[in-house]
Amino acid sequence: MNYCPYGVSAEEKLFPIVKQFGDQIHFKLHFIAKEKAAPSPQDITPFTSLFGYPGVAEDIRQVLIAEYYPAQYMDYILCRGKKLDKSWEECARKFNIDVNNIQTLFDSPEAAQLFRENIKRTAALGIQASPTILVDNRRFQATHALTREWHTVPIKQEGGTGHASDYLMWRTCHTAREHQQKNPKILLKVGGRAVLDWQLDLLAAAGVTEVVLASGHLHTALFLRIGDTYRGMPLRYAREDKKLGTGGAIKNAMQFVDSSSFFVLNGDVLFQNLALRSLHQQLTPAMAGMLLGVHVDDVRPYGEIRFDAHHRITDFCEKPSQRRRGTINGGVYLFNRAIAAHFPAQEVFSLERDVFPRCKELFVFPTAVQWVDIGTPESFARAQRLFR
Repeated sequence: MNYCPYGVSAEEKLFPIVKQFGDQIHFKLHFIAKEKAAPSPQDITPFTSLFGYPGVAEDIRQVLIAEYYPAQYMDYILCRGKKLDKSWEECARKFNIDVNNIQTLFDSPEAAQLFRENIKRTAALGIQASPTILVDNRRFQATHALTREWHTVPIKQEGGTGHASDYLMWRTCHTAREHQQKNPKILLKVGGRAVLDWQLDLLAAAGVTEVVLASGHLHTALFLRIGDTYRGMPLRYAREDKKLGTGGAIKNAMQFVDSSSFFVLNGDVLFQNLALRSLHQQLTPAMAGMLLGVHVDDVRPYGEIRFDAHHRITDFCEKPSQRRRGTINGGVYLFNRAIAAHFPAQEVFSLERDVFPRCKELFVFPTAVQWVDIGTPESFARAQRLFR
């Protein structure tokens, strides 16, 4: 699927024109993607594109819909362009496209071959930017202005054949501006994978069936990389129009949470040999929540958690001046919904400063797991050594 706003805008202007000409125009949509010569066992698909697996998956679905449901094809694409944060199935059902049929075909050798043939045409013509349009085999290079004024572009270029134009649009936003876009820290690569990939695998192993991602001003970059599913696990987005603080972000995301208990993970922490199921087994309804406590040799950079013999937290200590061993906050939480009773009324607040001191039913789950906070260059380099 083309997640590029310029490509979506071009489609909105172009498709009504194409429909007016009906059978007089042979319209075909091609995609920018590559096929790996030697895919690794970890690869979900041998195909890659700027938008990762979510982009490739939607591209393949559109190739299948064009092949089997040509009458609904353009309507489906326009619908998806307006609902990028929703499931593709919603648009498919709206235009009577058999979702089960597309899902069955998706993993078939036929789907791979159709997509392979589609992207070969793109490569043969050297197309590297989107949207790129060919009319009568003569190229238009769409600019921002051209996209906004698309209705003024003639169907037939001067010097064209004057009949049966062949429209081809390549649909991957592949511009220098996109490459320079700053990415969220959670998308940094560690051991060849994004931090978020490691965290989602950790949650999936704990039996989590749905994830809500708190996203701010870099929401688009996050969505384009991850999409709305991860290895079959639905992803939802609690988008923030402004910075809400660590507590406000959780409060905002809880509107999408239906379960009685839920995990919360900081976006800049990684672990080795951690099983989140262990936390869930210790949580009781009487608790407001549990924090993952990590034992470290020096608590000075982090502060310290103090707790009693029953693991009830008694104090959060500031960063000490003297080196000492202790337990720190590992940035992983398991809350019951009762935690919301301790949220302040304001929209923006801190979990650590405004919630934890007011909560008396907060417990720690102490561990000695390998833990890395990638927030500094030194710790990021350490993460690269640990996660290979």
